[in-house]
Amino acid sequence: MLERWFAGHEEASRKERELLRQEVPRPEWSLSLALSIIAAAERAGTTGRQVDPVRERENAEVRMTWQRLRERWL
Repeated sequence: MLERWFAGHEEASRKERELLRQEVPRPEWSLSLALSIIAAAERAGTTGRQVDPVRERENAEVRMTWQRLRERWL
């Protein structure tokens, strides 16, 4: 019974891969999907990255260190 299920699943996967190979790229669909994802993120309030104060402070320290090194050596 499981062998038939696996065989049927493998056959369905093979057919799906074949159909995907035959399909041409659709840039308008890709763009529409990307804009839809962005809009959903905006509605959910999750656009951009979450601010981590510790990481921001560490990044600022690194930037200041590089700035001092540039001033001294360049």
